[in-house]
Amino acid sequence: MDVTRYLRLFVCESREHLERARSTTRALCAPDSAPEATREMLRHAHSIKGMAASMGYGTIASLAHAAEDLLDSLQRSRRTAARRDGDLLSETLDALETMVGAAECGAEIPAASALESALRGRAEEAGAPAPGETSGGRSAADLPPAPAPQRVRVRATLEADLRALPALRAAEILGRLTAFGRVVSSDPPPAALRLGRFHGALEAEVETRIPPDEIARSLAATPGLASIVADRAPVLAPPREPLPAGPLVRVPAERLDALLRAASDLMVAQGRVLPDLARSPEPGTRQSALRCQSMLRALHAEIVEMRLVPFEAVEDRFAGRVQDLASQLGKRVRLEIAGREVRLDRSVLDALVDPLLHMIRNALDHGIESPAERAAAGKEAEGRLSIELERHGEELRVSVRDDGRGMDAERLRIAAVERGLLSASDAAALDEASCLGLSTLPGLTTAVYPSALSGRGVGMDVVRSDIERLGGRLTISSESGRGTTIAVRIPLTLAVVPTLLVRCRAETFALPISTVSRLVRFDGEPGSRAPLPSTVVRLAERLRLPGSDREGGAPEMALCCSAGDRAVGIVVDEVLGRRDALVQPLRPPLSALREYSGAALLDDGSVALLLDPAAL
Repeated sequence: MDVTRYLRLFVCESREHLERARSTTRALCAPDSAPEATREMLRHAHSIKGMAASMGYGTIASLAHAAEDLLDSLQRSRRTAARRDGDLLSETLDALETMVGAAECGAEIPAASALESALRGRAEEAGAPAPGETSGGRSAADLPPAPAPQRVRVRATLEADLRALPALRAAEILGRLTAFGRVVSSDPPPAALRLGRFHGALEAEVETRIPPDEIARSLAATPGLASIVADRAPVLAPPREPLPAGPLVRVPAERLDALLRAASDLMVAQGRVLPDLARSPEPGTRQSALRCQSMLRALHAEIVEMRLVPFEAVEDRFAGRVQDLASQLGKRVRLEIAGREVRLDRSVLDALVDPLLHMIRNALDHGIESPAERAAAGKEAEGRLSIELERHGEELRVSVRDDGRGMDAERLRIAAVERGLLSASDAAALDEASCLGLSTLPGLTTAVYPSALSGRGVGMDVVRSDIERLGGRLTISSESGRGTTIAVRIPLTLAVVPTLLVRCRAETFALPISTVSRLVRFDGEPGSRAPLPSTVVRLAERLRLPGSDREGGAPEMALCCSAGDRAVGIVVDEVLGRRDALVQPLRPPLSALREYSGAALLDDGSVALLLDPAAL
């Protein structure tokens, strides 16, 4: 059988298992949650092993099997995993992720013989507990007795979609049951499942010490599963009806991308024909056109919503990395995440992970001091590192803050001159904020000796490039002895955004309508103005637009806009009205123009630059 057509499914599900297993590693060494964490990781390793074996990826299956051996030994000996066990399993998850990536690209899957040997060697050690004593130091007699084995009946109903391969899913469920204990019987039997004989319902009995509800919860995440019930067997009372569950459909991200682009193009196209339809003599034409417009907006919003995922889906990657780096550097660090419920486009979220990891690494290596240094500076021994996320309209703002030693703007200025990145005169003209921005230049570092983590002048350069590739921007602020804040602003997704079109001189610009609070007539006489923000900017002067000053006609308009934590009034010649525009980020070299946050494709096919009130 040609299994290559199942490659996408294998890659997707393997990564899901790896992500869930990664979130469990931190609990392995905690005595209060270690048994549950070990069982959970064991199920993920077993699932990856089975899927890899069925696809013919022996290298992946072998490494997953070695991890399974270690976890099984820990579970059987009732040991709490040691720190080296957690480190070894974390390294295994990284290796498995690399292998899955190689399989996805059709490249040769790298071997991990040394890692397999280390896992199996550790499994042998973990499987031999000290006589009468557990790894936690308590006598075996002090431990509560293990629950007696019982028979649990599992009844599963799968979706009746042939594309979901229900027989393969049923076989996978049987495979997962072996992680709980011995499968006594199944209907249909495994042989029938291998032949594809399956009609959507599976019933099996397993001899296990695990409670039925825990088995049901674990299996409930199986893709293609409509319902799952687990209870004690034999059941004297009439069996309960399976609880209905909404079916799930796996859709590749690129398919959603294409659907979003099509919906966006439809909205732009309907904007072009709507004026013509409004002038049609046919009764009801305008009402029909407006109804189509409303339906398209609802469709577009629903597609955008389908692509949004909460930041908490990836937060475990940062928590684990902070723990590993702090241990490696001999520092104590507390990670705090605020705004984990903020939802953003999956592709944006994936692209944001690496820049954030670079920022975290720099903060731990360069910013946060050792416990002794912090004590000498009158600080708590434990450093504080925070990631804060906040949504503003169609924009995501992310801040990474530490309470470390801060950045030295003068040292950055000197380093830039010494490395030939700036002339002495240009460097002298820079203010403090610009000096801090020098840290993002390629090859610039103030470290005397590079370490294994940083000091080669490439980390922040990569961060800036990745953020700009997302259509975002990065700013740095720091206070000596108090810490550093790196703030990032990026679009939540590529989407149609409600904008307000304005004209200034002969040019048309767009503003995100979410940033505009009100419009005020502006006649140029301070005494007769309506209330305006303390900061008022004439757009023509700020952008140095060519052309003569405005003469006569209607008075100018001032748009009161929010610009971060302050308000600003932007004076323009005319407000043209509201438009739904397809907004795309600017690419280099245009991205260097800080006054603009993107380009808006209008319904007539023209392009208007999207103004950024905070940069004006």
